[in-house]
Amino acid sequence: TAEYLFSEPILKAYDVVFVTNPTSIHYETLKKFKNHTKSFFIEKPVFDSTDIDESIFDELRGIDCYVACPLRYNPVLQYVKDHINMDEVFAARAISSSYLPEWRPGQDYRQCYSAHRDMGGGVGIDLIHEWDYLTNFFGMPDKCYGIQDKISNLEIDSDDIAIYIAKVDNKTIELHLDYFGRKATRILELYTVDDTIMCDILSGFVTYQKKGE
Repeated sequence: TAEYLFSEPILKAYDVVFVTNPTSIHYETLKKFKNHTKSFFIEKPVFDSTDIDESIFDELRGIDCYVACPLRYNPVLQYVKDHINMDEVFAARAISSSYLPEWRPGQDYRQCYSAHRDMGGGVGIDLIHEWDYLTNFFGMPDKCYGIQDKISNLEIDSDDIAIYIAKVDNKTIELHLDYFGRKATRILELYTVDDTIMCDILSGFVTYQKKGE
């Protein structure tokens, strides 16, 4: 995947600019176009590092910025949002596991941005959909501990596993993300006093395991 940003001066004004290039140059792209657009559509994740000049957020004030995190609108997660009282959930466990070489049929996985740390790849920043819906449900963590590493035999230099344990108020969250799971799995488990609720995002089922419903 080539890293490319239009090198000439921007002479036009646009209604919207779509930022869909490698994550590693999102910051530079936003800086270049911020005075020439009314709004941005930014492919997730916004940036590949927290080591940025945060004044960019002041510079973007007044410009509509939409970040593409559509998984929260999945029917399973919408059911959870609408029908499960999060005050009754005291623990959550989520997993997103899939095999990177099968993500983009016909493309060499070793050439995509996901495979390269310097292009913004790695499960910790590539698979942010889980953190997006978890924080949508529970809010931002008060504490969070994580492990990110490259442990599989995939021919990549980015992290292929990320494991987190977090605390939000009196709730705990466990999250597992990987690039090497040979059977695609995307599940959220919610633990309440009365039941354990299995939310299978890929199959489209929410199962109350105690009630058998």
